[in-house]
Amino acid sequence: MNQETRTALEKAIQAKAGPIKDLVGRDLSVLDEVHADAIASDLGVALLDVYRVTLSLGVYPRRYLRNRECVSLQDQLKLAESKVAVIGAGGLGGTVIQLLGRMGVGTLRVVDRDVFDETNLNRQVFCTRDWVGRPKALAAQEQLKAINPAVEVQAHIVRLDASNGSEILAGCQVIVDALDNVQDRLTLQRLARSLRTPLVHGAIAGFEGQLMTIFPGDP
Repeated sequence: MNQETRTALEKAIQAKAGPIKDLVGRDLSVLDEVHADAIASDLGVALLDVYRVTLSLGVYPRRYLRNRECVSLQDQLKLAESKVAVIGAGGLGGTVIQLLGRMGVGTLRVVDRDVFDETNLNRQVFCTRDWVGRPKALAAQEQLKAINPAVEVQAHIVRLDASNGSEILAGCQVIVDALDNVQDRLTLQRLARSLRTPLVHGAIAGFEGQLMTIFPGDP
């Protein structure tokens, strides 16, 4: 973003932001989504850019107001500037993708070569009857637009392996393992190690789950 566009964004945001009191009476400045949409349209920029500049000015996008008890305004900006890769967009991965998108992570790279079938309808958040037979990664990309259009979702309808993994995962701050088999998990872990990127591993079966974070340099 050049300085001219940045300056125009700042002026437009400051003109539309308004003061409110939160649920416990604290004074805040917020920007409503309808105004953020209009600013993005008028200036020809992405909604994500509007929210990044909004947060940098100390103004809360109203959609993130309830995040304040979990993350600071500076942390919310850091989320908006972050890239997270989620490998697997099924039962576990779909929920992770949706929650990261709602929380405000700026860029999500979704990797899954599979398509939905009818047995996914009972537990996979992006699986609807209309999406049966269609790619899970594409469903995540399309449906997240309706949830949070300020998130850029990059869909990769491939199996992640040693030949494509480094390129797909490059630049991400965190990688999420939501895969369903050991072989691909180990391949992903080796890629994360080579890229020196933290890997969050998750797995679930029935009423049991497990979670582990592998940091660069961990055995």
